[in-house]
Amino acid sequence: MISQVKTSARGSLAFPWRRCLSTQFMPVRPNATGTRPLRTVVQATSIVLGTVGAYVGFQLYQGKKVFLPMWISKSRWASTERDVDLKYVKSVAKEQVLERLSLDPLIQKGFRLPLKTQFHDEGFEIWTEEKQSTVKGIQLKPHPLRVSFEHRPFTVQRDFEVLMENLGGEDSFEIPVVNSNKSKDVDIWFLGTVSIEGQNGQVADVVFKGIFDSEHFRQARILKAHLIRDVDGHKTRETLWG
Repeated sequence: MISQVKTSARGSLAFPWRRCLSTQFMPVRPNATGTRPLRTVVQATSIVLGTVGAYVGFQLYQGKKVFLPMWISKSRWASTERDVDLKYVKSVAKEQVLERLSLDPLIQKGFRLPLKTQFHDEGFEIWTEEKQSTVKGIQLKPHPLRVSFEHRPFTVQRDFEVLMENLGGEDSFEIPVVNSNKSKDVDIWFLGTVSIEGQNGQVADVVFKGIFDSEHFRQARILKAHLIRDVDGHKTRETLWG
């Protein structure tokens, strides 16, 4: 006797697809080796920390100071009258801005000289910034053990021990407008805005940024300046310098 084979509505042979798929695509248990990368990282970290700890302990045992570098950055802070002659820096900056504006071709073309100017003293900013990048880190002193947070000028060294022990540097010069009692290897930056009006009635604002040149007396360098004005009811920004 020939057994009957069930057919689908389209006349094709019926096949147990669902059972086949469920058999071939069974969920696979995660491989236990998947935890190895994390374990490797933990082991490597433990080795590094153990090595550094042994080095620090040995140096302290010998009575030596140890500096542990953490990260590299430049420090900046707002300038104060105690450290910087703010009025002097501001006056030199204004002189340089007016001189550059008078010689600029775009200003000469769009505005009729001489210019009428008004500096916005309230928004004039002066800050001090370290000239070199410094390494922030922890310093350990033995007998008795003292811990302090310090930063030092950064010098690239190939030898790791030299980097750990001898990070440092000497002040190369003193800035004339900086209090000599607090002289550092630093730059003095400024940022300000001046409103200008030409003899033809054109008005605009000039936002400028510069640095006080500590190596040349009475000189400031304007590094960037943007011209901001209204054109058909919309504010536009044009780069003058920088």
